[in-house]
Amino acid sequence: MSAPRPPQLAVAKPRVPRWVLWLPIILLLLDLTAEAVVPHAVAAGFLLTALPVVAAFSYGPVLTAATTGGALALQLLLALRAGHINEQHHVWVYIATVLSGAMGTALSWQRTRQNRNLLQARTVAETLQRTVLRPVPERAGGLRVAGLYRPAQAEVLVGGDLYEVCDTRFGVRVLLGDVRGKGLGAVRTVADVLGAFRAAAYDTPGLVELADQLDRAVLRDAADRGDDDLAVLALTPE
Repeated sequence: MSAPRPPQLAVAKPRVPRWVLWLPIILLLLDLTAEAVVPHAVAAGFLLTALPVVAAFSYGPVLTAATTGGALALQLLLALRAGHINEQHHVWVYIATVLSGAMGTALSWQRTRQNRNLLQARTVAETLQRTVLRPVPERAGGLRVAGLYRPAQAEVLVGGDLYEVCDTRFGVRVLLGDVRGKGLGAVRTVADVLGAFRAAAYDTPGLVELADQLDRAVLRDAADRGDDDLAVLALTPE
């Protein structure tokens, strides 16, 4: 029999707010409305210069570049309709739109890259959480067990809290604890304490002896770091 596969990680991708997605369309509608209300105005298409940069916050680099081409084509049509297509100030508007499109495309590419890196970092953090804080079993001895972990900060998936449930020949052992401090140092201490508990819970008959072993593990960790203030508050009900 093959070992069961671990559950697939479901890390939410960074999402653009819905109102941001509508900004390019709103800007386009404003420009067309201005053209319809003031048909003899020669500056109506000028609003489209900012369209590629606005689109960069919502769409990918390919669509942003396409938006640049669409904005430039619409500006040419509006200027042609007004009979000012070759006037100098319109030419500078075309150039500004092209430059805006280049910057918008670069901005969109950078935003997409950062989102990809963020997704990768969250995937690594999710993997770390599942490795250090394993899901509790559905049953342990005669007990039905369920656990829920919610970090204080949503963007930090692993913190200084720890828990574990072990079904041993001495009974069900439960560990609940909190490490003093935060960050990667606290995560390291969580991993050390949980590792010591998982190793000792199955072979240590008394809770006092088990607590002593965990205490020695924390003291070794503190000595290795040179941190005299390192502490873990833990409870092991039987």
